[in-house]
Amino acid sequence: MHACWRAFFIAALFIGLSCLVSSTARASSDFEVLDAEVEYTFGAQITFRATISSQTPIERVVPFLRVNGEPPLELNPVTPSSRGRVISMYDASRGAIRAFSNVAYWYQVTLADGKVATSPEFLFFYEDNRFPWQTSQDGIFKLHYYKTDPEFIDEVLQSAQDGLISALGYVPVMPPHTIDIYAYESAEDLQTSLRQLGDAQIAGHADPALGIILVSLPRGPDQSTQIRQRIPHEIMHILTYQVVQDNYSALPVWLIEGLASINELHPNPEYQVLLEGAHQNNHLLPLSSLCRAFPQDTSDSLLAYAQSTSFTRYLHHHYDTSGILNLLAKYDSATTCEQGIEQAFAVNLNRLENQWRRDTFAGISWYHSFQEMIPWVVLLATILAAPFALTIINLIRKGGNDAS
Repeated sequence: MHACWRAFFIAALFIGLSCLVSSTARASSDFEVLDAEVEYTFGAQITFRATISSQTPIERVVPFLRVNGEPPLELNPVTPSSRGRVISMYDASRGAIRAFSNVAYWYQVTLADGKVATSPEFLFFYEDNRFPWQTSQDGIFKLHYYKTDPEFIDEVLQSAQDGLISALGYVPVMPPHTIDIYAYESAEDLQTSLRQLGDAQIAGHADPALGIILVSLPRGPDQSTQIRQRIPHEIMHILTYQVVQDNYSALPVWLIEGLASINELHPNPEYQVLLEGAHQNNHLLPLSSLCRAFPQDTSDSLLAYAQSTSFTRYLHHHYDTSGILNLLAKYDSATTCEQGIEQAFAVNLNRLENQWRRDTFAGISWYHSFQEMIPWVVLLATILAAPFALTIINLIRKGGNDAS
């Protein structure tokens, strides 16, 4: 008896679900979106246009956006014209849509009979269209630029290949099929495209999930150096993401930026000077303070980069590539910055930091101590010089007298 009721219930449930699916299918077929198109001025306004055809009168239309798979954004409702034409505006200056993002949009339609249905998704690529981008490709790297310079193109693509080889030595992982590099002619152009990040000093940025690098490489005597620094730096961000995927944001900032900085093909010479000065003045930043963010102050921010670079290089020297990969993996389950270090190396962050300081600055401390002693050594030598000279003279005179 119970088996019969169970069979009846399952059949009824199946019929009910079938009716629901049929109803939904009919509702979605009650209208059609035609001539969907998008126009935008980068960083200003995005305009969505479409014609919605329906046998049933339409009460309202609500456009939706989704950027790179993130939660959707609901735009203001619009009322179609008598011919079903709808136009919707979005203020892109609000910064919710990152540059070079894949954007999906769709329409939710409420019909006069009360049915609510959703259109299929449409896609567009939100590129910085202020510039007439040209493209050159070498292997997985696709370089986008807007001022033709064959030597510049070759140098950037070569630095990208060299930077990839270097990065694979630290994090051996399969790189993405394509890495897009957008090279801006000035820092101002780049910073305008990334103003939602709120960093007026930014010279390079990687969107690791999209495999996109944005970098400013202005013309001038330092351009080659900047290419050899910034391109490999951002490539390492993308490879690090390939290792940890969605756990990228759980990594300590000092580790993310430390790995990227040790991959620079032209190391920043200021870092060593900053480290030595901070050590002498007892101004080194606790690494625990660099887990979630770097200081906003420019000088402290540079010091944070210098320390992160030195500490990460120290970890790689002592624990090798396998240790770095193990550390990245541990942050998959670690709940704190300190816990990842403890799980990977069986030592807490504070103790490991003290070991780094001792090993890194031992020679520097001895050298500076010696420098501080030099004036006293000179003074002592000056004081002892006169008696020593008189002693030598007396010995010489005595020797002469004995000879006579």
